[in-house]
Amino acid sequence: MSTTPTPVPLMMSQVAVTFDASSLAISTDIPPSEGLLIPAGITMIVLTLSTINGTSEAVFQTAPIQWFAADNPFAPADPPALFVIQRHGDKKVTLLDFNSAPDSHRFNIVVAYEGNTYGSDPMIINEPPASGGTPDDDRPAGRSRAGSRGHKR
Repeated sequence: MSTTPTPVPLMMSQVAVTFDASSLAISTDIPPSEGLLIPAGITMIVLTLSTINGTSEAVFQTAPIQWFAADNPFAPADPPALFVIQRHGDKKVTLLDFNSAPDSHRFNIVVAYEGNTYGSDPMIINEPPASGGTPDDDRPAGRSRAGSRGHKR
């Protein structure tokens, strides 16, 4: 007897990524104090790149995401198993986030501009889904947060 699989909802979050050619800096429209709330389950995070204050256009690097170890924000790491990254031309990247792991994932966005490569700083951290109800966690239960966080070098 065959059964029809139950469809899994796919959520989508759009993130504007801006490369400022005058300061050689990358920023996003993710509010630093709120982060980007990602529900438990599958979410497609769409990163769209634009360039300001420059005579040419920045593009996403061939490998547009640089992952870092959760326990050492300066140590590069292999991509986590629960993310699928696709580069769609020079200006758009999608991350499929299977948001169910109990780990935080740290990454920088990487762009190329006039023959040089630049990474975002601060780093973006994708936190695990919230359990909800804890005093230090203001996220709704079952949601994670992806947001920029500064770190000292």
